[in-house]
Amino acid sequence: MENQTNTQAAETQATPVTKTVEETATTTQTAETPKSKTFSQEELDRIVSERVKRATEKKAAEIQEAQKLAQMSESERAVAELKTAKEKLLQYENDKLVTQFKLELSTKALPPEFAEIIPVADAEKANAAVKFLSTYKETLIAEKQKEIDVLKEQLKNAEIRGVVPKAVSGSTAGKHSLPGTIF
Repeated sequence: MENQTNTQAAETQATPVTKTVEETATTTQTAETPKSKTFSQEELDRIVSERVKRATEKKAAEIQEAQKLAQMSESERAVAELKTAKEKLLQYENDKLVTQFKLELSTKALPPEFAEIIPVADAEKANAAVKFLSTYKETLIAEKQKEIDVLKEQLKNAEIRGVVPKAVSGSTAGKHSLPGTIF
């Protein structure tokens, strides 16, 4: 009897704690949930109609392709299916090359978006483009570093002479330039 009373007392005490934890979890979930974007009815209608149109066009193309295949002889159907398979394979290989090229660009600290504008089908030309872009980037960085070093030296010389420029900023050309310098 005492065990039964102790068990009931333990369950009674555990229940409020469980509810508190559940309530806390629910409160935390609602607090962490990002606000969702709201759409007007017109926007929803437009989005839905665009998606329905795309799905309808895709289905119509599939039906048309199936009808073409049904009208073909066995050998013509095999040739058409082979052609489709080759096109899919070429697309897959191109996507694979673009992905590899993006990885190579990122290892050279170049934007991976370049993979979209550089033809990657010709590996030799793609590698030449990466080499050119890397060299060009390094050249620009070196030139800008030289400009920074010159400006630092000019500022140091001006401070030594006791001349303090009115303003030093990234664009000092023509105004507030250091004495004796040509920009």
